[in-house]
Amino acid sequence: MNDVCLCGGKALTPKPAKFSIEDKYGAYRRKAKTGFFKKEGLI
Repeated sequence: MNDVCLCGGKALTPKPAKFSIEDKYGAYRRKAKTGFFKKEGLI
């Protein structure tokens, strides 16, 4: 997979990270995602 999409944007991985009940970094990931959505004006 390339780092750059055909349209010129950043390419993302198509599959999510593995699920774990004992997710040590889930709170950090959710906080970062919420911050990104607020910055983009989606929430």
